[in-house]
Amino acid sequence: MSDKQHKEAFSPFSPALFWDVDNVAGKPNVEWVVARVVEMGTLDDFKRLLVFYGKETVKSIVLRSARLSARDIHFLSFYFEVDKSQFACYTKKQLPPKPLRYWNP
Repeated sequence: MSDKQHKEAFSPFSPALFWDVDNVAGKPNVEWVVARVVEMGTLDDFKRLLVFYGKETVKSIVLRSARLSARDIHFLSFYFEVDKSQFACYTKKQLPPKPLRYWNP
């Protein structure tokens, strides 16, 4: 795929989202595109993503995603009308590390 074809494939999205796409060889990974739009895109980018890949495809990808912020989980659970517990990253969320104690309490 040429650089021109890459740029045309990503033209529906904000240019700042895919500033580094020129360095990607071949067809980009759908999961990567969805993650990039969800993490850093605008609402218009998200709407274009749904048109570009389809609502069910996007829903399936975000439900399996290993890393989503709490903000993204709240938005996506509301938009797709699913419980937060259905998100893989919500159920497998790691606990924050315990603070180190260097002295006795």
